[in-house]
Amino acid sequence: MAQFGDTQFAGSPRIGLTAFLPMLISAAQRGGAALYAAPQQVYEDRYAATIEGLLPGAVSLGEQVAAGKLPVTALFAADSMPQASGYGKYFGDGNLIRTSYRDAYLAVMAANQCDRSGATPLDCAPAHPLRKFFRNNDLRTYTPGSPLMLCGGSGDPTVPYLNSVSAGRYFHAQALQYALVEIDLDDLPGLSDPYRTPKLGFIAAKVALRADAIRQGKSADDAVESNYHAALAAPFCMLAARDFFESVQR
Repeated sequence: MAQFGDTQFAGSPRIGLTAFLPMLISAAQRGGAALYAAPQQVYEDRYAATIEGLLPGAVSLGEQVAAGKLPVTALFAADSMPQASGYGKYFGDGNLIRTSYRDAYLAVMAANQCDRSGATPLDCAPAHPLRKFFRNNDLRTYTPGSPLMLCGGSGDPTVPYLNSVSAGRYFHAQALQYALVEIDLDDLPGLSDPYRTPKLGFIAAKVALRADAIRQGKSADDAVESNYHAALAAPFCMLAARDFFESVQR
């Protein structure tokens, strides 16, 4: 969570963060984390009045966007810096998070870096309340008592694969046993790869998804991006998990 939060605020937001971030902030606020005195400290005025009761709810995200309650992708203002290359759609008019709030987060982040060591990634003391909440809820203090597998896709636009890699780095530094599976590969998996079947399934599903989008006159890249996390990575990581636990039970 600490790394994930820092990455987003540093200029590389992810798909869905205009919904996920306020839902997380509201949950933390209601849980006593005291992230703000008033929502206007975090959110632009057009969203601040209704944001606390918005998520979770019975109204779909599409309906909330249509009603002007949330932006589609504009998490930060168009002139808010820094911005990572390729992430321009997350910066624009009608943005959700105030630039002053982001600037305060980045100032604390620059003064007190986390993730300086794979063995002790949380050896930091962030003063910003949201950053402190992220650090306090980071699971890189966990010692598994059972076989553990981490799985993700390197191209996931919703949850970065870096999360799994960083967790694996921590477990490795603690000399803990775990498996790290990258379900999305540039090359075909080798014959000896224990997760060859789910990896090949992922490749086939992605090719089929792109082909179907092209047949419909739609963007193949957009089709993969919008379906990657839930429809591609998740089911094939579940298959990999099945194979993993079958192997450790033998």
